Amino acid sequence: VDGPGGVVPGDDNGGERDNSGPGGGGDDDDDDGDGDPTTFAGIDEVGLADVTLSGTYTFNLTDNAYLDTTAKATLPTGDEEKDLGTGETDFAFLAELGTDTDAGGVYIQGGYKQRGGATREDGALALVGGYARLSDGILVGADVSWAEAVVAGGEDLSSATAYTSFKLTDTVRLSLFAEKGLSDASADLAAGVGITWRTNFRRPFERG
Repeated sequence: VDGPGGVVPGDDNGGERDNSGPGGGGDDDDDDGDGDPTTFAGIDEVGLADVTLSGTYTFNLTDNAYLDTTAKATLPTGDEEKDLGTGETDFAFLAELGTDTDAGGVYIQGGYKQRGGATREDGALALVGGYARLSDGILVGADVSWAEAVVAGGEDLSSATAYTSFKLTDTVRLSLFAEKGLSDASADLAAGVGITWRTNFRRPFERG
């Protein structure tokens, strides 16, 4: 994490927390009494962030259409004092409707997140995207996500993501993604790499 305090990249855990921790809680300026706004220090930290556990059940609607139902729990494993985590446990419930063909597919997702903490608010989530298969085992895709603001009166979170996925073996894939924040409440830039093992690669890509 390299940026103003209170911003936790990944999923929709960004946004402001209270001003009691190091970094002050985002880019909000408070008046310190001398007529000048207080400038909060930035952070530059490395470490384990909040860990998310999830489970998904898939309904095959047709040969090419599916409905996924997912439950997620985000655990406060990140160090809150270093702004690597929120210090709270969150739960999310999602449904995704999509199509998957030999050429590619499209998908739309909606859900709701219950955020822990006295100042953090629950909110709706949404995502829409698509992907294309360039050759056997290689695909590229992109999606746009949105989530309601973490705090009352705050800005909604939104970002655009591009990704690619490579088949390494019949059961293992390598995935790469780059993300660009579309609102001040989202991380400006994020990138990641993942290794996924599963017995059925009908679903093209998962970022957790």
